[in-house]
Amino acid sequence: MSILYGAGVIGALNLGFWVADALWRFTNPAHLPTASIYPPPTSWTQALFQNIPPYTWFMRALWLGLTLLGGILCERLWSWQNRRARAGRASEQHYRALFENAPVSLCVTTQDGRLLEYNAGLRQLQGFADTEVAQINVWNWYANPADRKQLLAQLQDEGYTHRYETKLNRVDGAGYEASVTSTLIPLGDQEVILTVLEDNTEANRLKNKLLNERSTLARQVEEHTAALLRTNAELTQALRVKDEFLAIMSHELRTPLTIMMTLADNLYQEIYGPLSERQRAQLRSIQESGYNLLSLINDLVDLAKIGAGQLKLQHTPFTVRQVCELALQAVRAQAQKKTICLSLEIDPTVEVMVADAGRIRQMLTKLLHNAIKFTPAGGQAGLEVRGDADQAGVHFVVWDTGIGIPPEKISQLFQSFNQLDTSSTRDHDGTGIGLALVERLTHLHEGVVSVRSHPGEGSRFTISLPWRKP
Repeated sequence: MSILYGAGVIGALNLGFWVADALWRFTNPAHLPTASIYPPPTSWTQALFQNIPPYTWFMRALWLGLTLLGGILCERLWSWQNRRARAGRASEQHYRALFENAPVSLCVTTQDGRLLEYNAGLRQLQGFADTEVAQINVWNWYANPADRKQLLAQLQDEGYTHRYETKLNRVDGAGYEASVTSTLIPLGDQEVILTVLEDNTEANRLKNKLLNERSTLARQVEEHTAALLRTNAELTQALRVKDEFLAIMSHELRTPLTIMMTLADNLYQEIYGPLSERQRAQLRSIQESGYNLLSLINDLVDLAKIGAGQLKLQHTPFTVRQVCELALQAVRAQAQKKTICLSLEIDPTVEVMVADAGRIRQMLTKLLHNAIKFTPAGGQAGLEVRGDADQAGVHFVVWDTGIGIPPEKISQLFQSFNQLDTSSTRDHDGTGIGLALVERLTHLHEGVVSVRSHPGEGSRFTISLPWRKP
């Protein structure tokens, strides 16, 4: 269509030139340069198409070219302006659609509060109709005039406000908690305010609820912590009282027991007169029971001292073989009664170490005693000592071919007063404090005790101690 307009313009201009030229020649025949050659025209037709001198055709061709070029330029300019206008309208529609359908409440206002632009989110939030816009002043929405003044002052000073917390009123008077984000932007010859409104009523309710729950939880944690501290203090006091009780009772029991065992030894040695075999057998039973009871009392005393932090180790250099042989000697009679074969194997590199020799012999004796107790008659048990130069440690291993320990019960072995077989018909006696004492004495030596065992395949208890050399 634009090409047709251009062609029309060209044709009109060219025709106008022809008419003007013919009119001038018709009215001024005397002034024609070719008047002597061509007779003056006598009609419009003759003036237009006859007796035309060469310069006239040149001027007409020149004018035709100029008008053609002018028409093309006009058509291009008109097309460019149309495309620009269409692009502007499309861009305006695009941004208008974005503004209108934005998921937040947007408005553009003057600095005195008149509403210039707004979207559907603002209409829905504030509850007004399009017909009411002329009567709306956004500054009247602020429930607190001081907030309005402070927000406007901040806008004037900094040019923007970010999530300003305030309370707004809707058109119907209902209030809500809102955050206001505004910025000044130039528009024509004035600065307007672009504002984003957010309804924070539900968010603040959830926030306050969370803060209250957090405060309640913190208070409960403090109460539970205080209760745990009280309980811990009570347990500490109870343990201290228990340890003191055990220490006192162990001392009170050990003193008369020692007197009884001394008297039994004197009687057995026939210091007070001859005894029959039956009397000697009864005295042996009394002596064995007394020694077992004394061992139990000593173990209780040691546990009580360890629990109270009063047991001190005596670190001295000692010969490893000598301590091991003394431990085996202490249980040899017990092994002979059950025809159990005892063995001793010591790494030749392990000769001397620094530790509490008495406590190590005590630990080995208890492990050997357990090995013999839980090994059937005719079985085997033994003690192995291995040195680990790389780790600077010594491993004392007590092994047996006894009944073994179920895997699920190994974790209970080192608990005080714990017996794996708690039935009234159990085959092996004991109080369950021997292994607990071994484990605590090992820790005092900065070592660890471990066990490997399977039912019916025996057990291996390993005491790993630091190898300190003199």
